[in-house]
Amino acid sequence: MRNQRNQKNQRNKQSLKSLKKPLPMLMAAALALALLAGCGSTASPPATSTAASVTTASEAPDSGAQDSDSPDSDSPDSASPDSGAQGSAAESAAPAADTAPAPALDEATIKIYLTGDAPKYLDEVWNNVADKSKGVLNAKFAVNYIPWSDYADKMTMLAASGDDFDLYFDANWLIWPTMVKNGALLGLNDLFDQYAPNLKAYLEAPGLLEWAKVNGEFMGVPIDDAGTQRPIVAIREDLRVKYDLPDSMATMEELEAYLDVVTANEDIRAINNIIQANMWDNALFAIACKYSLEREFGQGNFDLTYYLTDEKVTIVPMERTEAFREASVIRERWYQKGWIPQNAMNDTETVALLNDGKYAASIRGVQDAAGGITSGPGEAKTYVMYPDSLASIGGTLGNMVCFNRNAKNPERTMMFLEWMNASQE
Repeated sequence: MRNQRNQKNQRNKQSLKSLKKPLPMLMAAALALALLAGCGSTASPPATSTAASVTTASEAPDSGAQDSDSPDSDSPDSASPDSGAQGSAAESAAPAADTAPAPALDEATIKIYLTGDAPKYLDEVWNNVADKSKGVLNAKFAVNYIPWSDYADKMTMLAASGDDFDLYFDANWLIWPTMVKNGALLGLNDLFDQYAPNLKAYLEAPGLLEWAKVNGEFMGVPIDDAGTQRPIVAIREDLRVKYDLPDSMATMEELEAYLDVVTANEDIRAINNIIQANMWDNALFAIACKYSLEREFGQGNFDLTYYLTDEKVTIVPMERTEAFREASVIRERWYQKGWIPQNAMNDTETVALLNDGKYAASIRGVQDAAGGITSGPGEAKTYVMYPDSLASIGGTLGNMVCFNRNAKNPERTMMFLEWMNASQE
């Protein structure tokens, strides 16, 4: 059992240069916007322009304007003829009506909610998606962004009010547990089977979709990489080289030695100690891994934990571990050095500041570590922290998209996900 949950990390203290790419969702650019927005990134300009007749993503139409009386259950597969290509030449001369394609789908609007600030090229990207998928989906996209600080409350209220939005970004650390408990999500088993069999097979083959199953029903479409609960530190490589500092950040001591030099000589903050709006303490995140402690167990952050080396899985309060004591000492030291703001409640310490080059380092998860610096003025480099310790598999629910129980166009939305997974332009 422990072997199934634990993952021995490779004993490699070299930097992870490959982490400069975005999260590995193979649903392509449109859905990647949801994840990149959470990391403070912006989308690149689209490669091609879109037809002028396509409604822009920011023009969210009134739900009453949709022709919802027309069913959206027409399968895209129905466009394939059923007539016999295997027949004789005489049979092939049958009237064209025998092989006529099914009627085109009525136009629908897929309403999506994502979190963060809208990327710079939002309208162009989604116009391009609508244009390229028109022959298959005949859909427009009404894409709405809600700031991180308001996202959880607003999405919960929208769902409770009966709003007919179709798709939204969620995660097991966000409101997904609450939405499941409240019955606010639409089960996807039938939709997967009928409208996205290839996407389902793609996620099921490595067991990634199973993470999203609740009482036998799939309650979301997860990311296609389980990842690992291991801290990765991203630094300003240009500053490390400038001051001829060691090319290793595997321990907190090595990281602090780098920060001492850089902050003494540069007008820059030391380390981003907060991940997004969840207030996860990066010092504790790293030190917990040093001691091979499970990162998240319980409803809150670090409420309860256990040692991944313990075959008996003895549950203990995090506050009673050596990791917590050591992390507390580090916090105090960082506070005295000015690396932790005196009034953190009023401080604007966010990922965006790291993107702007305001920090010399950041400790984050494996999937988004490098993204925190690559948008800034310097060069980013990432390192695995405590590579000889154990770390658990992170799962696939850290980034996902879910269907609203009251979705207006769930069939077309699932067709969209199927199309996006297959279209890698």
